[in-house]
Amino acid sequence: GDPLARAPCVDAHAAVDPEHELAQPGGKERGHHVTRQRMVLLLHGLGGSAYDWRYIYDDIVAAGYRAIAWEMRGAGYSDKPADADYRVPAQAVRTARFLETIGVAKAHVVGNSYGGAIGLRLASTHGEFVDRLVLLDPASLPQDLPMHVKVLRARGLASVAVTVPPRRWLVKRTLKEVFADPSK
Repeated sequence: GDPLARAPCVDAHAAVDPEHELAQPGGKERGHHVTRQRMVLLLHGLGGSAYDWRYIYDDIVAAGYRAIAWEMRGAGYSDKPADADYRVPAQAVRTARFLETIGVAKAHVVGNSYGGAIGLRLASTHGEFVDRLVLLDPASLPQDLPMHVKVLRARGLASVAVTVPPRRWLVKRTLKEVFADPSK
């Protein structure tokens, strides 16, 4: 069965206790969690959500950790205001506020792609919250991005893009352009 079915408040479609929502100027973000002592904070990639981590909750909890999949502004069921700042520095500040609000002194931070960039920023600007940092293909170094991704970096377009679900063909094309080796 689905590991989320046994863990309340983990599934991206389940109701989340208000104590795990963070209202901030311009909107709110949500954190889905399974409780235990030591904390693992999971930061999803761009276009992802807390749901991305569903297959590892049980393993994290079985190892004696508390797992929180932070659903950042613009993702999943968190607010998606058109005028919000979705850049990495702003997301890192909101993530630090979330940890502070729920009373987490330190966490093992795991970041995937865009979440890895946010984890790096969190560690460099709010290091008091980061015990260990695990990066899964972080979006942190300058890279040659596909044209349609570059267009989204234009001011104002990214905020519109997060409100529109990605199309399968666009995801497939982006993955091929970013990760495929054209020589093979």
